Amino acid sequence: MGLPSLSLKRPVLTAIVFGAVLVFGFISFSRLKVELYQGQNQGIVSIVVRARGGLPSQDVEKMITKPIEEAVGTVSKMKKLYSTSREAESRVTMEFEPGTNMKFAALEIREKFARVRPLLPKEIEKPVIANYDDAQAAILVFAVTSETLTPEEIREMVDIKLKPVLSRVDGVASVEVYGGRERKILVEIDRDKMVAYNISIERVMDVLGQSNISLLAGNVETGRFEYAIRSMGTFLSVEEIGDIGIKATRQGSIISLKEIATVKDSYLEATDQARLNLEQNVTVYVKKTSLANTLNVADDLARVLDLFEIENEDSVKIVIVNDRADTIRRAINDVKLALLMGLVLTMLVIYFYLGRWRLAGIILAVIPCSLMVTFICMDAAEISINVMTLSGLSLAVGMLVDTAIVIMENIFSKKEKGMTTAQSILQGSEEVWLPLLASMATTLVVFVPVVLIDKTIQLTYGGFAFTICAALVASFFSALMLIPMLIRQFAMSDLQNDGGESSSEKFIRKLRGKYVGGVRWVFRKRWLVVGGMIFLCVISIWGIMKTPIDWPSTFEENEFAIITFPLAGARLESNDDAMQKLEDLLANIPDVTLFSTTVSKDDLRLFVRLKPARKRQFSKDEIMKLIDEQGNAAIKEIHPDYSLIVDEGAGSSESRKMVINIYGQEGDELERLAKEFANQMSKVDGLSNLVMTDLRKRPEYSLVVDKGKAAMYGLSVKKVGDSMHALVRGMRPTKFHELSKGEEIETITRLQAIYRQKLEDLGQIYVETRENVQIPVSEIANFYPSTGPQTIDRQDKHRYVFVKGDAKRPIEQIAVDVRKAVKDIKLPDDYYWRFAGGFEELMQSKSELGVAVIATVFLVFMVMACLFQNYRYPLLIMVTVPMAAAGVWTALRWPLIISWPLTQIGVPPSWLAWLPQPKPLSTQVFIGIILLAGYVVNSAILMVDNFQNLEPEIQGEERWIRAGTDRLRPIIMTVTSTVLGFLPMALSFGQASDLWAPLAITVIGGLISSTLLTLYVLPAFVLCTDDVIHILKGWFSFNLAGTPHP
Repeated sequence: MGLPSLSLKRPVLTAIVFGAVLVFGFISFSRLKVELYQGQNQGIVSIVVRARGGLPSQDVEKMITKPIEEAVGTVSKMKKLYSTSREAESRVTMEFEPGTNMKFAALEIREKFARVRPLLPKEIEKPVIANYDDAQAAILVFAVTSETLTPEEIREMVDIKLKPVLSRVDGVASVEVYGGRERKILVEIDRDKMVAYNISIERVMDVLGQSNISLLAGNVETGRFEYAIRSMGTFLSVEEIGDIGIKATRQGSIISLKEIATVKDSYLEATDQARLNLEQNVTVYVKKTSLANTLNVADDLARVLDLFEIENEDSVKIVIVNDRADTIRRAINDVKLALLMGLVLTMLVIYFYLGRWRLAGIILAVIPCSLMVTFICMDAAEISINVMTLSGLSLAVGMLVDTAIVIMENIFSKKEKGMTTAQSILQGSEEVWLPLLASMATTLVVFVPVVLIDKTIQLTYGGFAFTICAALVASFFSALMLIPMLIRQFAMSDLQNDGGESSSEKFIRKLRGKYVGGVRWVFRKRWLVVGGMIFLCVISIWGIMKTPIDWPSTFEENEFAIITFPLAGARLESNDDAMQKLEDLLANIPDVTLFSTTVSKDDLRLFVRLKPARKRQFSKDEIMKLIDEQGNAAIKEIHPDYSLIVDEGAGSSESRKMVINIYGQEGDELERLAKEFANQMSKVDGLSNLVMTDLRKRPEYSLVVDKGKAAMYGLSVKKVGDSMHALVRGMRPTKFHELSKGEEIETITRLQAIYRQKLEDLGQIYVETRENVQIPVSEIANFYPSTGPQTIDRQDKHRYVFVKGDAKRPIEQIAVDVRKAVKDIKLPDDYYWRFAGGFEELMQSKSELGVAVIATVFLVFMVMACLFQNYRYPLLIMVTVPMAAAGVWTALRWPLIISWPLTQIGVPPSWLAWLPQPKPLSTQVFIGIILLAGYVVNSAILMVDNFQNLEPEIQGEERWIRAGTDRLRPIIMTVTSTVLGFLPMALSFGQASDLWAPLAITVIGGLISSTLLTLYVLPAFVLCTDDVIHILKGWFSFNLAGTPHP
């Protein structure tokens, strides 16, 4: 007894089972997480070490970066090791193989770092080890504005009340604050008085540090109580700091701090600026850890910001500048809308072909049951709702009804042959389970290579494969049980054809007539048709193989960024002047709704948001071109060395850029090579916004200590350097505790500004000798002008520089042209270059997916051979796979197919500007091809199965015509429902549609071409093979009869 018989005998049990499936499926659906992609987050761990005293980048590389690289270089499953050394900061970033358990990786890193920690300089601050990449874009950028508070007051509020709360949000890696000046207690010393009283900076720092403490001195027992004895010395006011005694004179008087210094509660000099639409504010950048869910982190951040704004609604307002979660939500909503539209179109096409609402409703009942089973499986497997799983469900919507359609069509066929209603329901359901199982198996088996190839592809498309497989298996069992039971219970009367021929039946009858006429013509011209089909398939396969591969675009339509490269060593004021010129330019563009500026000495960023495309006067490209031309001219008025690039996507992925890394050891030689590579790459068409590693030399003065003279005074180079650092840059001897607000404010000691403005002033800075005598630095040291690199980048313990640009054409085409452009550049010994970014991974994926396509075709053939128990028909059915190639190539390149012949006959290219760009190959296209390899054979399986089961007296061409006409309606219904289910995704014009549209276009194109060729050309191809076999048999028979045996 099969499933149809069980459901017919136990209808109540069947209803209860599927009712429970609906309930539990809805519960599982509500529990599923939402994200853009599953498996795309990289396993990354960064070690950030900052050093006090402003160590130059060369010393940071030698003393900090290299020892850390040696320590962590042997961590298990590490894929790449990057490092960046800049002034007073070292960043070592480790990228791990996909699927690595990052908790264990982080533990191993901490263990290995602990071994090298004692070997690092004492000047380093507490190292930060976190699961994030500093180069990744912030997931949230917001501005804090106020009409009543100054930027400094806003900064203080953000630093004290908001930043600590944001940092504690699960998944947040870093919170960067720009704008306003930091509040400090400044102790600024008068140089002349300090020398006159013979007080060193070290003396001032020691007294401040040792006076601002509270210690437990012990306990004393009195009667029945025990009292704690505390020595209380914490400063209670800023004035108290000035009153502290620094030194006693020989006469016994006390020299207080305020006699030699000014003590004030003030702000440090600005190190950065932030503005929103020309107004000063505080801007905050929040970055997430590498494996955190963007939407979850963004939701938690939104709750924190809402609460902060409510608590301070009278003083501040928060403006969201950029929220990557919004982009993800829009992409997910676009796919959901496409899924719902596909579902509606599928319902309409089912009703159109059946003409009866009850029968259409019975078929459509399979969809919710199958989807709910899928949600239960996704919840159990911890698979999220994302673009790929929703794409899988969108494809499955059209395929879910295939089994139900075939079962119902067979029931109608049995009824038309004179069986009773009950017999037609039972036999019609039981008879087709084997070909349906074969069709499902060929579809499921295509995903076997996907889970066996590249781990990244497996993680990315595993959810897609899982949802389709779960949905198809669920639909197979749902259709076998629900369709016969529901027809028996609610639609017995619809099987009685007593109401005349319906409009849908008339359409099918006419379609069958057209089909018979067409297939008879094909049979007469079968050799010509088959030859043309072979030629078309060969050309299409060749065209697909020659189509370049590229990453899908994820640019934000209404946003872009302006990245400005400042003059090396420029002051903050100069950089700010340059950015103000850009802001003035943007303020005069009516299509700009928001622009946010952050300025520091080395990082100048401007984020721009435009009006929606339908409301703009100018296109995004026109605005970007205007800024590129006029903006560059404006900032060069500040200094000719200023330049900018306009980044098309403010949050665009680095993988879409063409990146070349040049490896070597000498910085000057690497700089020369980088400029030569950049010059050659600038000639490549479609490669724009070329940038290099920051190779600018920062101007500086080197303090060279005469060690002999210093030794005479009992001084060392370190002693001199520490004193200079404390007096010029300032050091923190202690923190002031503001009890009224519960805050800790750093106390900074340094010289007054008048004594450290010019180079000549630095020579008159005094240091204390071993005999406690003050001598000027100029007696033992001299200043010499020099330059030094701003950053030193390393990969896998080798120095490198990069040259990268935005790819406006498929990145594989760009790579071919770049390789030609740089082939004549001569590299010194031990210097070499490699493509970087995402290009190597993309080409590896292309190679592995190509192998997966071949493996899929072989697996599909194996499955059919096992089910049919012969080789001939499965081999003939496999002809439908190359037939799909014609549709795939046409769907991807149709704009080129149309435009090329028109341009050859003289049509102006401007007349063809309305045509979209041809779609390149991508991993989505390959997944679509793999899916087609298993799905396009379904129609052929139905035809061949019916061909084998027809009456023996029907032979030759008539047998194929009968097989085609009998299965024409289910084939057309299943293909139409699948195509329409995917059509909304293919026609989607959302800002992230390139994430799923290529997959949909591939499936639709291949399915249409293979179905048409299956219905018409496959029978002709089989007849041609019969002709060849007949000719060969006759030829062998003639030879055997006419040739004497030896």
